Amino acid sequence: MSRILLADINLETRNRVIRVRVCRIWTWRRPLYVEQDDGLQCVLVDNHDDAIHALMSEVDLEIESRRICEGFVYQISNFHCMRNQEECIIVPHQVQLLFNHETQFRPVCESIPPIPYYWFFFVNFHDLSSRLDDDTILTDVVGAITHVGPIQQMTSNGNIGTKRAVVIYNSMRRSLRITLLNSAIDELDVSIVRIPPPPVIVVFTNSIVLRSTLSTCVFINPVIHEADEIRTRFRELFSSHALQTATAAASVMEDSIFVVKAVITEFLFGNGWYYTSCSSCKEELEQSDTFLLGCPEHGPQMGIPTFRIETCLYDGSGSIQTELSGLPAETLFDVTCQELVDNSGYVSQEIIPQVISDRLLVECMWQIGHDGTKFQVISVYPQYGRNSKRNEPLENKCTTIDEVVHKIDLNNRMSGKEPSESILRNVVQYFPWH
Repeated sequence: MSRILLADINLETRNRVIRVRVCRIWTWRRPLYVEQDDGLQCVLVDNHDDAIHALMSEVDLEIESRRICEGFVYQISNFHCMRNQEECIIVPHQVQLLFNHETQFRPVCESIPPIPYYWFFFVNFHDLSSRLDDDTILTDVVGAITHVGPIQQMTSNGNIGTKRAVVIYNSMRRSLRITLLNSAIDELDVSIVRIPPPPVIVVFTNSIVLRSTLSTCVFINPVIHEADEIRTRFRELFSSHALQTATAAASVMEDSIFVVKAVITEFLFGNGWYYTSCSSCKEELEQSDTFLLGCPEHGPQMGIPTFRIETCLYDGSGSIQTELSGLPAETLFDVTCQELVDNSGYVSQEIIPQVISDRLLVECMWQIGHDGTKFQVISVYPQYGRNSKRNEPLENKCTTIDEVVHKIDLNNRMSGKEPSESILRNVVQYFPWH
């Protein structure tokens, strides 16, 4: 029998031999509530970097699983050709191969033209939106892991299962949230993800956009040029600028703490709306020389999404820009940042959750501090709605933003610093009825 390349195989192919590497192999499992496997499947690649999808039935599963191994090169004969499936396509080829007990697998050990160890059908992040409602061809995606969420229970069609959210970034730092379902959760070994040196590159295969399928495989740090590009990009990003660290409220002098009653006129999202904080001290995790995300005091970790938003407060006398982060932000939005990122899918910094934008023009009592360079919110007390809170001792200390800025300016002059008139902004233009 003569050899044939994968690209040349068609429905009429008979009595031919292929020389390929088994670059991916998995057992197709039926849904979680059916304890039964449904056959072995694999992706084969040849030395021309062409690929094909092959299957073996449940009847031959036990035999075939002992005869072939992922990563090895085989010369395969006595296979059958059938038309590729019309949806959830693994490899875009007109043909699928079917193996049975008559199929011959001869391991190839001699020197051969190089055959790739991996084959993936990647889709650019910016093209994913066009495939949200199209499961004709399953998607492979690659990126650096930036967050792994907890395992959670879910209900689908009356059946209870599990899910886990994973956030990855590509070389352009565009984020994507993948939801691993049921058995696919076991494919991602979180203990390996936590081992340096990061960034940890992951490939999710055979996925419907944004979620796994029963055929999804996970590859950690595969040796492919796409992974090298992501590592190079991360090296450039984290060597070009230092990451900012959130300033703790304790650093604010007591005589620089003020109480004002004001509304939010504007959110400034130039630096996004959240950061990844240490689970112990809430400091922003830093990227080390090995690209491991961690806290200088508490070591490497995945971290917790934490609110941090620049806001503009207005009370009729003037406006100031202040940082709203952590617990005060959770109080105002009545939700934790982790719930928005892990449970509601708000991973991208470019997408603003509705619960944030709904707080525009809502009057609150704000306890704010000034650390010498900027204002930050220490606590917040919404004045209306089901989240309204009262704090009479603070209300008795309430002042105006104009008075706050005047006092900061006075303190600056006494210490020899420049006046801070720029803090006070004329916002009458936002309120034509003023």
